[in-house]
Amino acid sequence: MTAQPLPAEKLYRSCNTSDFSFITTQDIACLKAPIGQDRAIEALKFAVEIDAHGYNLYVLGEPGRDKHATVSNFLEQLAHTSPLHDWCYVNSFDNPLSPQILQLPQGKSRVLRDDMIQLVEDLLTYIPATFESDEYRNRQAELKQELHDKQHNAISELTQKAESMGMRLLHTPNGFAFAPEKNGEVLDNSQFEKLPEEEKERIREFTLQLRQELMDQIELYPNWHKEYREKKRQLDDEITRFAVEKPFNQLKEKYRNLPKVQHYLDSVKRDVIINANNFLRNDGELKDPTQFIRYMVNILVDNSELTSAPIIYESNPTYNNLLGRIDHVSENGTLITDFTLIRAGALHRANGGYLILDVAKVLMEPYTWQSLKRALFDKKLKTEPLAHLLGWLTTQTLEPQAVALDVKIILIGDRLLYYLLCYYDHEFKELFKVAADFEDDMPRDADSVHAFCQLIATLISENNLNHFDREAVARVIEERSRQASDSERLNTHTDHLLNLLQESSYWAKQANRKIVQLSDIEAALSSQIKRQDRIRKNIYEEIKRGTLLISTSGKVVGQINGLSVIQLGGFNFGVPSRITSTVRLGKGEILDIQREVELGGAIHSKAMLIVKSYIGAHYASMIPLSLSASIVFEQSYGVVEGDSASIGEVCALISALSNIPLSQSLAVTGSMNQLGKAQAVGGINEKIEGFYDICKQNGLTGDQGVLIPSDNIKHLMLKKELRDAVSREKFHIFPIDHVDDALSLLCNKEAGSINEAGDFPHGSINYLAQTRIKAFSKIMIDYAKSASPDAQ
Repeated sequence: MTAQPLPAEKLYRSCNTSDFSFITTQDIACLKAPIGQDRAIEALKFAVEIDAHGYNLYVLGEPGRDKHATVSNFLEQLAHTSPLHDWCYVNSFDNPLSPQILQLPQGKSRVLRDDMIQLVEDLLTYIPATFESDEYRNRQAELKQELHDKQHNAISELTQKAESMGMRLLHTPNGFAFAPEKNGEVLDNSQFEKLPEEEKERIREFTLQLRQELMDQIELYPNWHKEYREKKRQLDDEITRFAVEKPFNQLKEKYRNLPKVQHYLDSVKRDVIINANNFLRNDGELKDPTQFIRYMVNILVDNSELTSAPIIYESNPTYNNLLGRIDHVSENGTLITDFTLIRAGALHRANGGYLILDVAKVLMEPYTWQSLKRALFDKKLKTEPLAHLLGWLTTQTLEPQAVALDVKIILIGDRLLYYLLCYYDHEFKELFKVAADFEDDMPRDADSVHAFCQLIATLISENNLNHFDREAVARVIEERSRQASDSERLNTHTDHLLNLLQESSYWAKQANRKIVQLSDIEAALSSQIKRQDRIRKNIYEEIKRGTLLISTSGKVVGQINGLSVIQLGGFNFGVPSRITSTVRLGKGEILDIQREVELGGAIHSKAMLIVKSYIGAHYASMIPLSLSASIVFEQSYGVVEGDSASIGEVCALISALSNIPLSQSLAVTGSMNQLGKAQAVGGINEKIEGFYDICKQNGLTGDQGVLIPSDNIKHLMLKKELRDAVSREKFHIFPIDHVDDALSLLCNKEAGSINEAGDFPHGSINYLAQTRIKAFSKIMIDYAKSASPDAQ
């Protein structure tokens, strides 16, 4: 029995507006949770609430704004409110190359920074004032006087001893000298030479003795100066301690509950005391507080404005953006750095909360993925230049103390990347133990349609769009079924939905309408197609001109119209393809020309093997399959992939075998199994519409149509123009369950069912094909006998 064409009502599932209780979307309550994502939401909730190592989250699904928005909104609802912290770097006075990290209560980093600035300003006042006080000056003068008295007393004693020996201690430009004297007068050289030899010898001995005693006294001078400097240092320390005691005590009292801050303040105090001279005035003027960078606070993360755990999305997860960086400044042609130039990364900002990343972007950045995993395993975040990490940087750099890391990572990516990471990266499953798999579509029932109306209202409200009337909402829902390629389901991706809503609102505004109507939806859809259909238009034009050979009328042996879908960006459209087949005597080979020239994909090659298996089992189960056949997609210059043309291919082959022509007014799409049963294929709407457009272009005759698997009926959401043509019987959609159904329609002749003896009804398509194969087999057997030696 020949299959009957589908009525127009079977080609599209309309949305009944009478089921709606609203007039416009303004009357609909906004949605509070994602629709159709119960499994994914449960996984999100589990990952957020469990407190254990490695329970980070991977969100599976097509990437887009909807995933980020869903995850962010959900995290905002569940984000914990445990105490937050600020993070800041301060100078390490024991090791300046390893700055110290301070973890502070929320909002305290700003306070500490301002306190340290104020402290420096206070010290610049207190320390100079103390050192300029009368008490300090008097005590310093006493120390100087003590040193002077020691030196003076030593010289006085030596002077008196010299006088007792008849010698005088003289002060010369070159130092001290001893000279003999007589009657209170110093003897010159001529007078000295006139003295008796015994007297001269005595004077020489006294001089040597006094010189030695002078040298002994002079050797004491460095020790006296050292004692003076030590007493001076002790005095300065004492005075400095007195000057800084009050401001430091006040700060330590303020931070009495933060031991690390108190320890840091003690270090600052010791350094200030040691370097008190840095705070003294130059030429009576106070120094600039900004010069004292060593006492400043570098706020790494300031969470003072947050009310719950931070939720950070890093759109550009480079190594530096994720793990932080150390900046440098040029000074006299040299790059220098210090702890104030350490900058936070996304992991720093998300510490104590959640970090959302696009996994594809992370994997594309060199060394970022490995560094992220290391930070999660170590539970600490170390900031170091990438060049230093790789051993490329030989100059000295900072090695800041690591930050304790407590963060949940949420990766967003497609399913392929998830499964590839699971397979190739053995550490991945240790760190990302939870997968939230978002549904691409959902069942289309009364509840889901109601929820979808709420989703539409929510997107309109969030994006300040014009409200939609009920007919416009119904058309949007119908379009979501078409996007799902299934009349019984709804596509859940909000990116495309929002685009449609925005563009429809635009067309309504162009028409000076405050409410979006059905015509605005149609205008938006038409505009989307028009912006992207240049290549489709060119292909259709070449078919019309006869450059691409497609027939929509007549009958030809071994030639059939197959259907394929071309995907260009976000635009999919159907294009008919001519499939031809030839047969001849051979050894059971069915040649797939696409595969032979490496233009056939693996799935297409599998389909061709199924075709070969079907032909052998159907027509030559008890005899040798003695044919050689070839099948090809004509004028195909790219890779052919998929199995949706296998029914068309086997029909072309059987036509060539039976020598019965196939109708060119019909096109075929559908996969098949080894038993010849038709199986559903993808892109069914685009394929049907593609052939319809070509038929309309060439002229509708009323005989044209498309053969589709019966299992694809539920996927039909065809455009109105095509449905109208079906209603007028200008175009037809035929459902088929088996290859024989397709043959009967294409040849306008019964295919014929096999009987118990393995034969087909006389004159049927299958009978003629089998008869041809038997004839090939007989020829091969006769040829083999005639060629054997025994036949001579």
